[in-house]
Order: sequence, then C-alpha cells, then structure tokens
Amino acid sequence: VAKTSLTSPPWPEVKLPDPAEEAKHHAEVVRKVNEMIAAGQYGRLFAVVHFASKQWKITSEDLIMMDNVLEAECGDRIRMEKVLLVGADDFTLIGRPLLG
Repeated sequence: VAKTSLTSPPWPEVKLPDPAEEAKHHAEVVRKVNEMIAAGQYGRLFAVVHFASKQWKITSEDLIMMDNVLEAECGDRIRMEKVLLVGADDFTLIGRPLLG
C-alpha cells in the first residue's frame, strides 16, 4: 500500500513523557512553589474566581461592581469559594476545575 496522508498522518509522532519522570518533575515544581509561598517571595497575587455567574480576574483590595444583590456593604470582605486559578510573577496554579 502506498503511503499517503490517509494511511499515516503528515506530522511526526509525538512521544509522551515517561510517567515516572513527569511525576518527579511535578513534585519538584510543587515543592518550589510551596517554598516560595512559605517564604512570602511571590509578589502580588492574582486570581480568577467564579462569582455572580461570571469569571473575574481579581487581586487584593479590588472592587467588583455587579448588578446582583449581595448581602454585604461596600468595603466588606467576602469569601470567594470558587477559585479557578491563582498566579504570581513566577508561578500559576490552575484548578481542574477548581483549586482545593
């Protein structure tokens, strides 16, 4: 049978990483991020949260203006429970779908 684009894809075969090596790399990255957080060496954090049926990119002390009624006064702190992503200058933590 002649080789055509229908018998084999025109792109090179992708070799998946070794699961053991990938697990080691993942553990090392998590260790480094945890060390940065424990030492307070992360700079200004930002987060993407799900709130009032929308996704918001927020940082500390941000104000959110929305149409929904919320039982809070202006300036009150509210707890964001659906955090999709947290990031800083050197790292980003992505939830699947939420961070725990």
